[in-house]
Amino acid sequence: MELQLTIFVILIFLVLAWNSALLWGIYREASRAAAKASRCSEEYASLHTNLKSVLREAESASERAVDWSARARERALGLDAEIERTQNWLRFGLAKVEFRMDRFSDDVASGTDRVKAAVSKPLFRFGSILHGVRAVLESLSSDEDVLRESEQSAPRTGPVPIPERRRG
Repeated sequence: MELQLTIFVILIFLVLAWNSALLWGIYREASRAAAKASRCSEEYASLHTNLKSVLREAESASERAVDWSARARERALGLDAEIERTQNWLRFGLAKVEFRMDRFSDDVASGTDRVKAAVSKPLFRFGSILHGVRAVLESLSSDEDVLRESEQSAPRTGPVPIPERRRG
């Protein structure tokens, strides 16, 4: 029986040692997890503080943007009459410029028609005269060619004078 009691005490000792080691391991891991959790909570608190400040700044910027857009809308509504008056003034100015350009274009067209009428008749007459002179010169040149051909084909007995012709 003593042996059984000794085995029983040894087994109890082993179970207690195992449980102690197990509890020590659980405690160690729990303390590590708690340290990590406290670091995470510190980072979360820092992030939360930064996020709060960013959100406050964004809210402030949004309020300013709303205020500026309301002021811009009021100014735009106040400028409607001024813009319309400016547009009417610009339209009138453009109409004046267009009228002046049309009148200038008409003046240029009538001037070119007058110059064309004044220059075309004398040029046509001058061209007709030149055409006539050219025809006469071609006729004379063909007469000289005929005369030269006849001289070359005729026997040479002596110099044959070529009569001079008037040019004019």
